[in-house]
Order: sequence, then C-alpha cells, then structure tokens
Amino acid sequence: MYLLRTPPAVKLLIPFCAGIVLGVRWDLSAPWLLALSALGLVLWLHSYRQQHHRLSAALAFLLVLLLAAVRTTLHYHHAAVNEIRRFVSTDAVAVEGVLSSAVVNKFDHCSFVLKVDSVWSRTHRGPAQGRVYVQLYDTTAVLTYGDRLLLRGFLRRPAGERNPGDFDYSRYLAAQGIFATLSVFTESPLLLDHDQGGRLDQRVFMPLAGFIHQLLYKALPAQQAALLFGLLVGDRSAVAREVEEDFRNAGVIHVLSVSGMHVGFVVAALFFLLKWLPVRPALRTLLLLVGIWFYAHLTGLDSPVARAALMTGLFLVAPLLQRRADPVNVIAVAAVILLLLHPLQ
Repeated sequence: MYLLRTPPAVKLLIPFCAGIVLGVRWDLSAPWLLALSALGLVLWLHSYRQQHHRLSAALAFLLVLLLAAVRTTLHYHHAAVNEIRRFVSTDAVAVEGVLSSAVVNKFDHCSFVLKVDSVWSRTHRGPAQGRVYVQLYDTTAVLTYGDRLLLRGFLRRPAGERNPGDFDYSRYLAAQGIFATLSVFTESPLLLDHDQGGRLDQRVFMPLAGFIHQLLYKALPAQQAALLFGLLVGDRSAVAREVEEDFRNAGVIHVLSVSGMHVGFVVAALFFLLKWLPVRPALRTLLLLVGIWFYAHLTGLDSPVARAALMTGLFLVAPLLQRRADPVNVIAVAAVILLLLHPLQ
C-alpha cells in the first residue's frame, strides 16, 4: 500500500499503462475517446474545485487512462493517408527515402531502416511518410547512414505471433514506429545522394563510431576488434556467427547488446574522472548528464540505454533540486516519459 499511496509517478503510471493496453487490444474510436476525455476533464475540474478529493482522484485516473488510450490508438491503429503501411501490396513497389540507421550486415543480406518520402505503386505515385525496415539481398552494396536511396521490392506487413505467447515481430517493430518491411531481392539500390541524415549524427556520432572502429581494428585482430566494438557501441554486425552462437549457448548473448549495465560503467568512469576537477557540483552533474546522453546517442539510443540514461539523469538532478530521489518514483517517472514518446515500448 505504501508504493501505491506515496510515489506520485506510480499513481500516474498505472492508468497510463492501462490506457496503452486498452488502445493496443482494441481499435477504439479516437473521436469518441477524445469526447470522453473532454467530458472527464470538465468533471475533474468541477470536482477538484468542490474539493471532492476521492471523486477527483478517480476522475483523474480515468482521464489519464483515456488520454493514453487515445495516444496509443492513433499511433498503433490509425495511419495517415500517405503513410507507408497503406501501400502494402503483393506487387513490387518503388520506394525513395533516406537511410536512417546503422547498416547491419548478415550472411546473405543487410538490413537497415529507411525514412520514406516517396512511393510508386499501382495505386499511389508521390509523397509518402513513415519508416520501413529494409532487407537488401545484395551483399555487394556499400551503404552508409544518410544515403538517399531508390529501392524496388516487396512491401509487406511484419508477421505477428504464430502461436499464442510466441515472439510478436510486428509488435516489436511497431514499438520502434515501423509498420512495414521492404524485401529487395533482384535490383541493387540506386544511390541518389549522400549526407541526407541528421547533422549531429552525420557530423559527430557516425564519424566517432567510425574512428573507434578503425582504432580497434588497428590494435586488435579482426574478431576481437569486432567483439569489442559490439560491446562498446552495440554494433555486432561484424561478429562471427559462431561467436554469437557460443554466447547464445552460454546464455550470455545479452552481454553483446548495449544495456543499462554499459551506462553504469560509463557513469562510474565519468564520475571518477570528474571528481578530480575543481568545479561546482552543479557543473559536475551537468557534465555527467552530457556524457551519459552522448554515449546513449552514440550507441543508437535503444530502449534499454534510454531507460538507464533517463533514470540516471533523474537521480543526478534530484539533489540539485533539493529532492530525495525515491527509486520507485524515479522508475515510474522514466516509464511515463518513455511510454509517452513510444507507447508500445
């Protein structure tokens, strides 16, 4: 009862999660949900002014639930008129967009995320939007972040769970804002332009990752360098399949993925280095926050890293605001923020 009564963020998180589940399970009418939310807001304001504390608390719970359901319904079930998932077809389509992720090289193909801006199909020719997960079966193609590409392939919806309780691939991609996959088998991608990605990624993070890559490969044998690069940056595309299988069979495959543990190591290293600087605690905390989020962006800002970075930041900022960092409340605040940005995570 203490956890439910005291930490305020937990009181917000519970109805928020309930609304997300409601929005995912059922394709609800967004206008009706918005109308109910508006009515709930009016009733909550009235009860709050009348100091009906229990009623206002119940209405606040319902209001958060409804707003979370609206957010999730619009994100998961309703696509814009020209969103890429609307052009799923059994026929081949042409897609133009910008490569917006690292390229992961596999045995017989490479994969990456393409931020789409144009589609040519039987039913549509012109602007489009959204992100698509591309599988390119051309191992000779040399692609980098920020390349503008024209691809021709088969646009499909990701497969869901085959049996109850199985891994749901479609929901996994949906958590990243991806609702379609593009398989390119026959034609090589047409490279239209370079350097079309985000400026910060293009000028800072990608070059730094490349520098670390070169440094490791100069100092170590190829397999050790690939393994260490995966541990540091999270890109394990160059790790041999045999090595991955050995880690998987040993039950420690998660070590090859950047997680909160890696963020903890970075925080410890930065704290050790910064404690020797004759600066004020506020500036030291600011430098720690910059270092944590810099590393998070360097590794691709995956969900585990983002969670760890956000929770660490809340713990660091709390003393500056003369607040006690309640661990349960910090976890709940981080969860609310991340679920607000990405409801399916």
